[in-house]
Amino acid sequence: MPRSPDHPAVTKIVLLGTGTPNAEPDRSRPSVAVVVNDTPYLVDFGPGVVRRAVAAFRSGIKALEPKRLKRAFATHLHSDHTAGYPDLILTPWVLERDEPLEVYGPEGIRAMTEHILAAYQEDIDERLHGLEPANDRGYLVNAHEIEPGIVYRDSNVAVSPGSRASLPARTPAGIVYRDSNVTVSPGSRASLPARTPAGIIYRDSNVTVSPGSRASLPARTPVGIVYRDSNVTVSPGSRASLPARTPAG
Repeated sequence: MPRSPDHPAVTKIVLLGTGTPNAEPDRSRPSVAVVVNDTPYLVDFGPGVVRRAVAAFRSGIKALEPKRLKRAFATHLHSDHTAGYPDLILTPWVLERDEPLEVYGPEGIRAMTEHILAAYQEDIDERLHGLEPANDRGYLVNAHEIEPGIVYRDSNVAVSPGSRASLPARTPAGIVYRDSNVTVSPGSRASLPARTPAGIIYRDSNVTVSPGSRASLPARTPVGIVYRDSNVTVSPGSRASLPARTPAG
């Protein structure tokens, strides 16, 4: 729902993950955050979605604080778009989200939700009744299986399933966000000027598009050695240092 000309909406698009089903170490799986007037709306939740939201939060996108992740939309139920769903349900709850997650998706999202909650019932019971107390609402999920038409509306946005009928030729199915500056659709990059640099890949007075950022580290932190002993050194993005001719595996 657009605001009046006197109070235009402020919109940011944050690409939390742009990877493929392949296990790519440098790219998280698909997730896009649409932030309108400091209210976040997640589109898809691939593995690492909450970690990437925290990275964006630490980089200045305050709306992506984990406890504020309360609304999400699944374009489809492929594993690369949904394997972060347990993380989205549980981690923000641990980090003080105190109301149910509202999730909208195609047929099957309700069953997926029920199975995830059943799978993590031991953890939920421990956090409700054990030595790691949490509130009694933040893990709950209201799963909505969408139908044609408006599936979600609030004072900032109206959301409806994408349709190819009203789009330019060769536009991917399911545009999930569009304004005068940017279009976001599943499986496609945001439409941007040619040769836009990495990092914040597009910004103007209305929208910021970013692929997300690395977690904030101390200044001049060297390449991260994550394990070292007398035999082996392991660092991100590199092979472990091993004696010559050590077989793979």
